[in-house]
Amino acid sequence: SFPNNYQLKQGGYNDPNIYWENLNNVGAILHCHYSGLAGIFTPDDIIFMAKIFMGNYTQDSANLFAAIATNNGPYLIKITDTASFRKMANKIYSSTDSSVAKKFKDENVEKFNWLTDSIANELGFLKMLEKFKKGGGLSLYKGNTDCNKWSALSYSATLPQSGPPVYSVGKKNCF
Repeated sequence: SFPNNYQLKQGGYNDPNIYWENLNNVGAILHCHYSGLAGIFTPDDIIFMAKIFMGNYTQDSANLFAAIATNNGPYLIKITDTASFRKMANKIYSSTDSSVAKKFKDENVEKFNWLTDSIANELGFLKMLEKFKKGGGLSLYKGNTDCNKWSALSYSATLPQSGPPVYSVGKKNCF
């Protein structure tokens, strides 16, 4: 049965933010980015997870995750290393200084091709996390359209004889 302690929020048209009043006892964040918004998680999504984690608003911080439905498919991010996530969260979120989150967002927005290229978005997201030791304690997964098969995503770089590195996204079936 579906739990009765969920909050339903609907965002406004052309407003990529949802405003929450009550963040107590959060187990997961499930949302969608409709057509015209990001095709994967955004820096704002990671900042929101950090806010929940650092504010002790979770049911179980070791199992906090976020899921998203986009026109590129379903994605999931899960905290897989709480110590690494806490270190990253301390660098990207402050309850008293909004410039910390703004800096993280501004540094990472250009890594994404929000509207068109799912591989570029996956790569941009993974590269954003790579700046932090152990990927900031997060793992990224992509599901099939039925959400019953998930693959862990990672990226690698190949160095050609000349020119810049060539990056690729790898998938490993996991659940």
